[in-house]
Amino acid sequence: MAPQKLGSVQSILNRAGKCRLCWLIARALSEQTHITKPEVEDASLELMLAALRAVDATCEISWMVDGRVKVTKDGGPPTYQPRTRRLCITWPGSEYAEAHLVLVHPGNLWGPAPHFLGRLLTSLEGDKEKLISDWIAMCDKHGDNCRVSHSPHLEELRQESYFGVVDVRKGRMRLCPLPAGQPYAALSYTWGIQEVGREHFKATKDNIEELMTEGGVDHIYDQLPTTIRDAMRLVGRLGYTYLWVDSLCILQGDEHVWELNARSMDVVYGNAALTICAADGEDANAGLLALSPTQSRFTHHAKQVVEDYSPDLRLMVSYPSETYIQRSKWNTRAWTFQERILSKRCLVFTAGRVYFQCRNSQMSEDIYEHPDASVWSMGLLHGPSIKFREANTKAIEVYKDTIRSYTSRDLGNEADILAAFNGIGRDLTRHLGGEAVFGLPNTHFDWALLWEPTSAPERRRKGTKLSFPSWSWVGWKKAPIAYRDIFVAEPERNLHDWLLKHTWIVWYIRDGQGNLRLVWDYKLHSGSRHCLSPRWQGYPSVGSEGSSEDAYGRKTVDLQSRGISLESPEFKKTMPQYAYQVRMVEPGRRATQPDRIVDDQRYLQFWTWSACFNLQAEEEPFHQNDPSPGLRRKRFGILDGHHNLVGTIVLDEDAIKEEGGLLVKPQEFIAISDADGIPSLPWNFVVPAEPGAAEWCAYNVLLLTYDEDMSGRVAKRKGLGRIFKHAFDTAVKLYDHSSGQREWKEIILG
Repeated sequence: MAPQKLGSVQSILNRAGKCRLCWLIARALSEQTHITKPEVEDASLELMLAALRAVDATCEISWMVDGRVKVTKDGGPPTYQPRTRRLCITWPGSEYAEAHLVLVHPGNLWGPAPHFLGRLLTSLEGDKEKLISDWIAMCDKHGDNCRVSHSPHLEELRQESYFGVVDVRKGRMRLCPLPAGQPYAALSYTWGIQEVGREHFKATKDNIEELMTEGGVDHIYDQLPTTIRDAMRLVGRLGYTYLWVDSLCILQGDEHVWELNARSMDVVYGNAALTICAADGEDANAGLLALSPTQSRFTHHAKQVVEDYSPDLRLMVSYPSETYIQRSKWNTRAWTFQERILSKRCLVFTAGRVYFQCRNSQMSEDIYEHPDASVWSMGLLHGPSIKFREANTKAIEVYKDTIRSYTSRDLGNEADILAAFNGIGRDLTRHLGGEAVFGLPNTHFDWALLWEPTSAPERRRKGTKLSFPSWSWVGWKKAPIAYRDIFVAEPERNLHDWLLKHTWIVWYIRDGQGNLRLVWDYKLHSGSRHCLSPRWQGYPSVGSEGSSEDAYGRKTVDLQSRGISLESPEFKKTMPQYAYQVRMVEPGRRATQPDRIVDDQRYLQFWTWSACFNLQAEEEPFHQNDPSPGLRRKRFGILDGHHNLVGTIVLDEDAIKEEGGLLVKPQEFIAISDADGIPSLPWNFVVPAEPGAAEWCAYNVLLLTYDEDMSGRVAKRKGLGRIFKHAFDTAVKLYDHSSGQREWKEIILG
């Protein structure tokens, strides 16, 4: 059923006195006021309804199938048949989230099972642990997607001297190694602001030995933040003996030990029998409020909006769990994003409620779940963990969504940008058959460089623990990163074909010793990629011993047609810290630093075409369908030596002001891959109209600037744009500058 308009907020409020459905919708909207504006949580319903009359929004209502049950007839293929429906209330174009009107199960009055119907929270008082245990038991039936079994990686980690867990048995609490084969729970939470002199208790060199004695943690139990104490109690009541929590299980204050643990987060959370996600409040003292709702400042969320229509008919307002989760402080943190994504089972405490999420389903306190594993429910539509399970077959799409979500999160320490992504990156690139290089999949490296910030970013500066490259999204902050269709839609029509036929750069990176190694080295990554369809495959995982392909599997005949030398690149540029020679690492070999998040340095080295062009600020859109350049971003035209408009690029407005010379002197651009035209400009704007000339008639280009402290040796990425090939290939000297003409150039990009 298509959505039906119910009218404006004002009209619904006017009808609320006579129409009980309108009254219920008005109450649902008042609850939305609590969610979106917590500062008014103590206001009376009358005051809130008065405030709602000023809301400019229109309500739409539609039927939605909620639960479906799998049915198999006469040995045929299974089908899902609808079991229940619910009404979906939306407010298009407003800040208010959708709400659902659900039929409340009337208790013993009806014979049918209550599955997918509403449940009154009053029926659960004092029995939350049993409900959670039932959820876990249901999840046990889901099969391999949700089954938690200790991987070989956990067995290796379990034997490391820096890894331990908390034994939560009362009177015997201590830090200890994880016994072989024993399940454990993990805690995901926010520390909050640590004031000097009021820091949370944590394991340090001064107390670690005492904490490892039997009862050692009992002695300091009252000093632990409320969230950790609540988690320890809950874990014990659910039948687990061990809990992993970072502040106790990682020795604090030791950078080396922190590095060792940080690179293992995919193992820690991916093998946990249960991850407790503490999304209540602002810090570690908020506690798990659903276990003690009377202490909650979010008590109004635990109150249900229910309307009686007859003795046997009641409707209840229910919200998707993400409505609350997405507005929590916990959900803004980069570390917790990784912890949730990597976990197979999450028990999420937020806004005084508790939700269970796994790779197959979502369960909440206010909905009766079906005990059969072969069902479908509305909860499957929400939550990043559900989407992440598609990584087996849709790794590229999941990667793009993940990067945008992750770069929207906050980091307490900006140097943790890679550490907090390391586990997700390893998991995703494993599906692609390679590894992450500063966050970019090396299997699709040319494609991975086509990212853009959605607002004005800032560089992640050298004052941090690591130096991050400008060519990767990890080198920038304060702006979500996106792979926009304008750059990736054409390559993704057949990504494997594009990588082999429309790219040419042989990318090298400086390793930990300053030597050059291949970014994509098929001898190091020859694993199977059977989960990916041919269209999404990356560079070939099997090399050629002859001369018919380059190091990335591209046909030499295609490279010859571009005028590219087929000989191995001869690098001549050195760097001050590696000044004596340029050493190449033999394919299949690598020098590693096993205690580091990153084994490589931030410098790419390669050969490609370079040319200079001028920039001109866009006074009005070049094309009516141009997408918005983003907050504090501006689109610029790229001009050749004859002042023809030959390309476009989007740049940070403030950066242009800081480096005012960008608009008054020619700038260097390098071609990095083929592009199928420039949407903002007609293909024959500067190109003679010839049959087939429109196909792949442009280059994806990077605008470069240079680091002064490297004597102009090291370039940095300033922006991503497009220039017509004809203009690039016939570039002329600009004014009196010696540069301008296209040249095949060696680049060091940092």
